[in-house]
Order: sequence, then C-alpha cells, then structure tokens
Amino acid sequence: MKSIVDLIAEKEELQKRALELIATPEKEERKLNDEENSQLEEIKKQISDKEDEIRKMNNNNNNLIKQNNSIEKRMEKKEFRLLK
Repeated sequence: MKSIVDLIAEKEELQKRALELIATPEKEERKLNDEENSQLEEIKKQISDKEDEIRKMNNNNNNLIKQNNSIEKRMEKKEFRLLK
C-alpha cells in the first residue's frame, strides 16, 4: 500500500504533466488537439483518483486516532480506579 506522501507526490507529478501538456498549445496560440485533450482528460481522472485515495487514507487515519484516544481514555479511567 502506498503512503499518503507517495500519493501526494504522484498527484503533483500528474499536475506537472497536465501543465506541460497545456503549455505547448498556449505557446502556439492554439487549442488542444484531440489527442492532447484526451491525454489531459486522462490525467485529470488520475488526479481525481489520487485525491480520492488521499481522502480515504486521511479518513482512515483520523478514525484510528479517534479509536486510539478512546482506548487511552478508558485505560486512564481503569488505572485511576485501580489506584483508589
């Protein structure tokens, strides 16, 4: 499984590729041709997929943190009762 850092790096690389793809037609003062447009749409889909993966991993991490905090609180209460 990839880390969030890896996914962010991949997303940034895709964004860079998209900008490079757009740069040529802009310099030539023309619109994207069909092939360029198709490539750009594929890159946009890949970026969206990476964002979804990152969001899911962040949600999973947040849930794990909440669970861990809950366990720690319960343990603290039990320790306190044991000390009485």
